[in-house]
Amino acid sequence: MFHFFKINMRKMRNLLLTFMIGTLMSGSVLAQAEEDNIPAKRREQQEKYDRGEGLYPAKQRSKTRLGMQGGYSGIFGDVQQRNGFTGALDVEKALGHVVSIRGIAAYNFARGLNSKLSRGYAGHRDGNSSNGIGNAFNNPLGGGGNPGYVNAATGVAKGVAYNYAAKGFELGAQAVFHLGALNFYNEKNKMDYYIGIGPSILISNTMIDAKKVNNGTYSLYDFESIFASAPKDEGKLFGKGSAWYRRNQIRKELVKLLDSETPNKPYNYESQSESDAPVRFNIAKRDGFKKVAGTNIWNLMPAAMVSGGFRYRLNDLVELGLEQRLTLTSSDLLDGAKWQERFGSKVSTPTAGKDVWSNTTLSVGFRLGKNGSDALWWVNPMNTAAAATADNRKMMKQMGEDSDGDGVADLFDKDPNTPDGVAVNGAGQTLDMDQDGVADSQDDQPYTPKGCSVDGRGIAKDADGDGVPDCLDKEANTKTGTLVDNNGKAIIFPEQKAFDCSNCVQVKSEPTTPQDVVAPECNLPSVHFKGGGSAISQEFYPDMYYVANYMMNHPGTSIEVIGNSSSSEAVARKRAEAAINFMAGNFGIDRSRFTISTTGGTKVGTGNSYKNPKTGPLDYLNDRVDFKCR
Repeated sequence: MFHFFKINMRKMRNLLLTFMIGTLMSGSVLAQAEEDNIPAKRREQQEKYDRGEGLYPAKQRSKTRLGMQGGYSGIFGDVQQRNGFTGALDVEKALGHVVSIRGIAAYNFARGLNSKLSRGYAGHRDGNSSNGIGNAFNNPLGGGGNPGYVNAATGVAKGVAYNYAAKGFELGAQAVFHLGALNFYNEKNKMDYYIGIGPSILISNTMIDAKKVNNGTYSLYDFESIFASAPKDEGKLFGKGSAWYRRNQIRKELVKLLDSETPNKPYNYESQSESDAPVRFNIAKRDGFKKVAGTNIWNLMPAAMVSGGFRYRLNDLVELGLEQRLTLTSSDLLDGAKWQERFGSKVSTPTAGKDVWSNTTLSVGFRLGKNGSDALWWVNPMNTAAAATADNRKMMKQMGEDSDGDGVADLFDKDPNTPDGVAVNGAGQTLDMDQDGVADSQDDQPYTPKGCSVDGRGIAKDADGDGVPDCLDKEANTKTGTLVDNNGKAIIFPEQKAFDCSNCVQVKSEPTTPQDVVAPECNLPSVHFKGGGSAISQEFYPDMYYVANYMMNHPGTSIEVIGNSSSSEAVARKRAEAAINFMAGNFGIDRSRFTISTTGGTKVGTGNSYKNPKTGPLDYLNDRVDFKCR
C-alpha cells in the first residue's frame, strides 16, 4: 500500500512539473537549437527567456537579400507605350517578420508612339491665344520664313504622331510589408506577398523624333499622309474594316516611317521635349559612349516609389519573384506630351493627370548571411510558441500512454518493456528489494542479506553447503554434515564423561521406541525489535534465514516461536506472528510447524526499564523473539 502511494505521489509530482515548466522547457530547447542565430547584443534577452525570467525570446538574425530585377518599362501618360526595358539592383534587410527596409537603384528606358494625329509640335498655346502659331513650343525647322509644322495657307499646326524615348535613373528607399509572414501554418513559407512604398529621386531625359534625317539633312515627317492612306473604319468588330485593324495598320506604317532615317538607328530621337521638372541641368550629348555636339536637358525630381509583387522561395539561399513597380511624380512630361489634342483646332488645353513610370519585372534574390538563419519574412513568427505547444502535446500524450502496462507512464518509465505482472518502482523499473541484481519476479530468495553474491535464481551462494551464505560464513570450508552456528562455525560439543550409574534406579526396562527419541537441542538465534514495533529489521534477515534454513534441513523439527515484550502480551504475539509470516512467506515453511507462546510484560532487570532512559539498553533484551526446537 505504501509503495503504491509513493509511486502515485511521484506521478502526480511529475504531472504538475510538466504543466508548470512545459512551455519554458520547450522554449529553451528551441532557443538552444537556434542559439547561433541570436546576435550577441540580444543574447541576454534570450538567456533570460531560457531561464524563465522573460516572456519573449530574442529576435533572430536575419539574412540580407541582394536582388536583381529585369523586365518591361513604360510610361502611363498621353502617348501610347511602344517598348522599353528596365534593370534594377536592390538590397533588403528585415526589421522583423512583417516589415523590412529596401534600397533600390534602377535604370529605366521607355519608348512611346501614338497611332492618332495630334495638333503638332507647333500648335500648343493656352486658351487665351487667338491662334496656334504665336508662342508655340519647339516647332522643328520653323522660323526664318519656314513654317515648320504649320500649314502656311491656314496657319493651323499640322498633325503629328507623338512619340518619345525616355531614360531614367532612380534611387529610392522603401518600407516593405510582407503579407506571407501572416500565414502561421508552416515553419517557413514558400510564397511571400508584399507591398512596398517609399521616396525616391528620379533623374530623367525625354527626347522626341520630330525630324527626319537623310544623310545629315533634316526634314519634316509627313504624318498626315499615313492617316489619309490607312484603311477605313467600316464599323466591323474584327478584321479588315474594324477600328482595331485601322489603328494597327497606322501604327505599323508610323514605325516604318520613323525607322526609315539614314543612318538607320532605332533610337534616333533628336529633339528635346518640354520639361516641367523643378531642377534641370545640361549634359553633353552622346552617340553611344562618344560625345557629340550639343547638350541634353536632364530633369531631377522627387518621386514616390510604390511596389507590389510576390516571391517564391526555392531554398534557404535563392528566391524568384514577379514585381510591379510604379514611380509617381508631379510631372506630366515624362512622355514629352501634356496636351488634350483637338486636331484642326487652334486651341489646346493641358491634360489633368500626371505621368506614371511603370516597370514590370522578374527578379532573383540571394539571401546572404550566416548559415542556419534566414530572412525573417520567410520565418513563421509563431515558431517558438508552436514548438512549445507541440512539446507539451507530446508530453501529455506520453503521460497517458503505458505501453508495458506497469502503471508508470512512458514519459517517466525507465524500463518501458517490463513483463506482465511484474512489480515495479516509481521509475518503472522491476523491483529488487534485496538489491542483489535479480528482479523480485525471478528471485527465489527475495531477502538475500546485503552484499551477498547470488546465483541466477537470486539465492545466496553457499560454497560449503552448511546453510550459511558465504557472505556471512566465517568458516567457509566446513565439512559436509557438520553442525554450524549462524556464523557458519562448526559447533564443538564438550566431551561426554562416562556417567556413574551405580546408584541409578532403573525406571523402565523396555527398550525405547522411536517415538521416545527427541531431536537433539538446536541452537537458534533470537531476533530483536526496536521500541514497541513488530516489524523485522533488515539487519536480522540473516538470522531469519538461518532459522528457516535449519527447518528446511530438519523437516521433522517443529519450532516454538516465543514472543517477548516489555510492554504487553499483545505486542509479544504480534512479533511472533511477524516471524512466522516472514519465514512462511519468503521460504515456504509450513505454518503448521510453528507454535506461539508469549512472555508479555516480562523484563530483564528491575523497575520499568521500558520507560527509563537509564535502563533503556535492557529493552533490547526484553523486546525479542526466541526460537526453540520441539
